[in-house]
Amino acid sequence: PAGGTSRPREVNNMVRGGTLVVCPTSVLRQWEREFREKVSRTAQMSVIVHHGPGRTKGDLTLASYDLVLTTYAIVSLETPLPGVSGAESQSG
Repeated sequence: PAGGTSRPREVNNMVRGGTLVVCPTSVLRQWEREFREKVSRTAQMSVIVHHGPGRTKGDLTLASYDLVLTTYAIVSLETPLPGVSGAESQSG
């Protein structure tokens, strides 16, 4: 991301990145706006809203941002259930 300072890294086969903020859909855009208005540009922090049909699916892409804003619904859709393979969880 332009101006971002975070670099994704792998630790124990897991991608590590910035901070994930999970919030209600009703405040998602407000929190994005608050971040952009209140955080100084000199901080060079990057933010992405991970929501909607065009959202990225790449872990490394998301990990390259300092802040990822998403919703409870998206987390529940994209978090695998323990003991369920990816194909099984998709067919639902």
